[in-house]
Amino acid sequence: MKYKFGFDVWALFLFLLVMVPTFIWMAVPAPDDTTTTASAALGSSFC
Repeated sequence: MKYKFGFDVWALFLFLLVMVPTFIWMAVPAPDDTTTTASAALGSSFC
């Protein structure tokens, strides 16, 4: 079998579309990050 290397621009667009929220949260962190506070380590609930 002969395989050829290819690049699909549509796949790159879909990947970047899915990654947009991640890029936003990396640039602007959440104001109240419950996963890094001391109360999260004690097992407090979100309710």
